[in-house]
Amino acid sequence: MIRLLFSLVKLFCKIILITLTVVAVLALIAGLTFAVHKIEYSMNEDAWNNGICDCGGKFRFVNASSVKGAGTSYTYYFYSCNDCGNVIKMDFAMRGLN
Repeated sequence: MIRLLFSLVKLFCKIILITLTVVAVLALIAGLTFAVHKIEYSMNEDAWNNGICDCGGKFRFVNASSVKGAGTSYTYYFYSCNDCGNVIKMDFAMRGLN
């Protein structure tokens, strides 16, 4: 009887340990995904510079391109400077800012 109880407790502990490991790995993946998203957005904001090009001209939307593959789809947004023609590619649409 005690051996059976001991083996059940041991099995229960293994299940709890495996469950906690899976949850920790999923939380780590979610955290890394969020961090990458924040870095990409920050880089886009820096390039966007409130819609002002390095030359002092204003960016305007010129095109969007969609790339599909391996079950995912990405859309890139292209903005061009009115003065110098500099083109930037953004991962996010900068709506209402120009």
